[in-house]
Amino acid sequence: MELKEETKVEEKSPVVLNFAPVWKRIGAYIIDFLLLFFLVSFLSYIAYYKDLLLMQQQSDFEKLLTDLIVRNSFYLNIVTMVVYISYFSLLWSANGQTIGAKIFKIYVIHIENRRLPFGLSFFRALLLWLSMNTFFLILIFVVNHVYKQRIHDFLSNSVVVERPKIKN
Repeated sequence: MELKEETKVEEKSPVVLNFAPVWKRIGAYIIDFLLLFFLVSFLSYIAYYKDLLLMQQQSDFEKLLTDLIVRNSFYLNIVTMVVYISYFSLLWSANGQTIGAKIFKIYVIHIENRRLPFGLSFFRALLLWLSMNTFFLILIFVVNHVYKQRIHDFLSNSVVVERPKIKN
């Protein structure tokens, strides 16, 4: 009986994940929110460019602008919601980071896996959108103190962690 050559197994030290502090989560969200605000504003400007040019020539520009916004508020809210949920759900499911999260070096991951699936990313983004419309009141409360989860984290089985530091 012939002995097989032993395969060399590299020992890797376990990676310790630290939960992201609240200030990093808020900072990342503010950056993402500002980026999305400018994106939606730019899209709205493009969509209503002709109307805005005509209104600028009128003496009661502010009143006409207010009327335009009120008349189209439903559509603006729908576009904002689609852009917002798409941005967060696509980036979270792709690599766990939005642009704000990259700046603050934090990730959104599934509790059991490394990557958050698209369905849970979409659900998490929808819950965040709903919380935004309740003045973020539900985000104040920590639901699970062990994992530092808010309601949207808990319901989507996700956690927000800092990028681990690799030691040589």
